[in-house]
Amino acid sequence: ESVERTTEDDETVPAPEESANDLAMAVERWVAGKNYLQTGLTMADLAQAVGTNRTYISAFINSHYNCSFRDWINSLRMKYAKNLLLSQKRMTVEKIALASGFTSASYFCKQFAQREGCTPSDYRQRNTSL
Repeated sequence: ESVERTTEDDETVPAPEESANDLAMAVERWVAGKNYLQTGLTMADLAQAVGTNRTYISAFINSHYNCSFRDWINSLRMKYAKNLLLSQKRMTVEKIALASGFTSASYFCKQFAQREGCTPSDYRQRNTSL
């Protein structure tokens, strides 16, 4: 018999010990589908997509990835953007930012510099001249 409980989100979901593997697999499928590229993505969007609620998905991300939802999404987007920077040489930084799910090139460049210690253009130049 399945144990269920109601959360403060007012949704009934399976108890976490029963659904942890299912949730991990659902999140992996969601990432594999590159759904993180959707602009304006919220934790509620992710929770709905993987069949849980914000409370569980937040706890899952915090425990499995050791970061917040926003940091996790930005890291996925950053990895995607770095691949585009190196594989799509004719694509502008602005187009890469938007294609990677960032709302603006300026926010992307700021996040990139904080994480990588250089601008996206410098990253591209350093890594394509090898």
